[in-house]
Formats: sequence, structure tokens, C-alpha cells
Amino acid sequence: MICARRYLSNKIIAQSGALQVLSARGPVPAAVMECYRPLLANMTQEAFADALLPALLRVVKRLPEVMLPVADALIGMMTLDLSPDSETLMKDLVQQFRHPKDTVRWPPC
Repeated sequence: MICARRYLSNKIIAQSGALQVLSARGPVPAAVMECYRPLLANMTQEAFADALLPALLRVVKRLPEVMLPVADALIGMMTLDLSPDSETLMKDLVQQFRHPKDTVRWPPC
């Protein structure tokens, strides 16, 4: 069953762009984010590197004040080892710590 879940999650992510939460223009409710937990928990390294990582980095650069909390929640839900993509991921996320807006560097709790 786990293999079927991984196959389906990879297929869903790759073909349909299932993480529509990345196109949000405003804050994303926690309940909406929680709906993606089963999909993210069964994601493979290939699906993450090919589909999710480029989309995540693109939206974090475009709307950092909205997407940094989303990126934090998505990465926190994953059970995947992110070390193969850590250089790419951290390079782009750490740049946001030098953002000129205080709300981006220190998001409200």
C-alpha cells in the first residue's frame, strides 16, 4: 500500500500541480495546510526535486511575507530526507533573512 501511495502522490504532484496552496496571495489557514500532510508524508525525493522544490523557491522569492510560513509548514510535514537538496533550499531561503521589510525577516507569530 505504501508503494501505491508514493506512486500516486508522485503522479498527482507531477501532473496536476496539486499544491495549489503555493499560488495563494494571502495567508493560508492552518486547516488547509494540514490537508496536504498525507501527500507530503509519502513524497519521494524525485517528486520533491522535480515538482515541489522549484515551485516552492519561486513563490518564496515572489511573495516572501506570505510564503515563508507556508514553506515552513510544508517542509515540517515532510518525512523525506532533504539533505540532497539542502544547498539549493537553504541558499534561497536564507536570502530572505536579509529582506528589507521587517515583516519578512520577522514574521508575526
